[in-house]
Amino acid sequence: MEALVDSLLADGHLGVFAAFLVYQFFTMQKRLDKLVEGFQEQLDDIRKEYDTRSETMRERYDKVIKEYRDREDSQSKDFLITRAKIHEEIVSKLNILTARGK
Repeated sequence: MEALVDSLLADGHLGVFAAFLVYQFFTMQKRLDKLVEGFQEQLDDIRKEYDTRSETMRERYDKVIKEYRDREDSQSKDFLITRAKIHEEIVSKLNILTARGK
């Protein structure tokens, strides 16, 4: 690297300017690398936060769906029990009526 700088400085004003451009390129490259790294970290944080929020919403959704299904199952069971009782009452009344008719 020193040989390159010595060569550029030996070329006069254009060499000094070329050395400046090389120096500026390397410093800007380091700066951009640091910015990209910071941006990647921000993206990772945003992605993690999004995943957390999505998981929370999914859990709430699953809970609501489970409650709804449980309620539907309970109502279906209640309906079947009530229907069976009514059916038994009707059958017993019909048996009584048929027994009276004989």
